[in-house]
This record gives sequence, structure tokens and C-alpha cells, in this order.
Amino acid sequence: MRRSGGGDLWLKIVVMAAMLTCAVCRNPVRHLIGGNDDRWEPNVNYTHWSLQQLSYVGDWLFY
Repeated sequence: MRRSGGGDLWLKIVVMAAMLTCAVCRNPVRHLIGGNDDRWEPNVNYTHWSLQQLSYVGDWLFY
């Protein structure tokens, strides 16, 4: 049985550094509900609109 030494620790450090550099940071996005500057419209299917959007935590939704 092999004893874990400094090589295993080095590998863990390299993997953690790679994972941290792969993290994507972005600024919040402002989503206008409905997609236009018109904002809220009564005869629009907003369920259909929302299925075409991709939002993340921290994004802003304007009605």
C-alpha cells in the first residue's frame, strides 16, 4: 500500500486552481419582460417569452 505524500497534495492544488479559473463571473443582466422597450403588454404569452430567456441569480427583471 502506498502512502499518500506531497504528490497527492500537489495534484489536489492543481485541480482546485483549474476549477477556480474555469468559473465564469459575469455582470447582472437587465431583462425587459416581453423583450421590447414597450414593457408589459396585456396580450402577450409571457410563458412563451420566458422559455426563450436564460437568466441567472442576480439578474434584474423589469416589468
